[in-house]
Amino acid sequence: MRFVCMICGTLYSERLAFCWGCLSDHTIVSKPDRPQSFLASEMQISTAGELVAQSWNLRTATAYSEIKLLSGAMTLLVGGPGAGKSTMLIRFLNSVEGPTVLLSIEEGLNPSLSSRLNWLGVTSKDFHVWSGGHLDNLVAQLKSVKPVALGIDSLNVSQLLPSELRKIQSAAKIPLVFCSQQITKVGLPAGYNSWSHEADVIFRIENMEWIIEKSRYQSTGTKGKVFNGRN
Repeated sequence: MRFVCMICGTLYSERLAFCWGCLSDHTIVSKPDRPQSFLASEMQISTAGELVAQSWNLRTATAYSEIKLLSGAMTLLVGGPGAGKSTMLIRFLNSVEGPTVLLSIEEGLNPSLSSRLNWLGVTSKDFHVWSGGHLDNLVAQLKSVKPVALGIDSLNVSQLLPSELRKIQSAAKIPLVFCSQQITKVGLPAGYNSWSHEADVIFRIENMEWIIEKSRYQSTGTKGKVFNGRN
């Protein structure tokens, strides 16, 4: 089975235009065939005290001071094309203290991304932008940079599983992870259903405005603008 539905995970031997598992159109993609040596990374040793401290330290993103995030948080930015997902992801990364990494998987390193970074005033040499590469050396690269936050744009193109990203986050000791995720024609997040369950915070983004649909750290319904002209 070399093809999989991004919505329900049904496997197929060929690419179909229609998934019989969840009745969705154009959601069947090639099943990723990629190195996964990081899944068998070196043993990690800690103590209960260290883990508790790591898990419950408050992390602030000054661009969105009303949003509460704690160390270890995995955040999804869900919305349609042009809704403001990438802009919000970049602002999150740019407003936390310390080095950050943006994996620009969907857009790549092109003039469009350059223009968006310039428009948002992102010029720091601590803001790293990567595109391409292999997962088997991603953890090593992240360990060398030691980012306080990692952004993935987008989950749909990366085809990562939640368990895989959690292992990357744990192995590289990254406090915050932000991921953009497209929606289907019926407004559901495109990709593995397990993402919605695994995420600690989910933002629904439409017309450059966000609202919290899920959060382990604060009440849902909190809303705001993706960008109001101030960095």
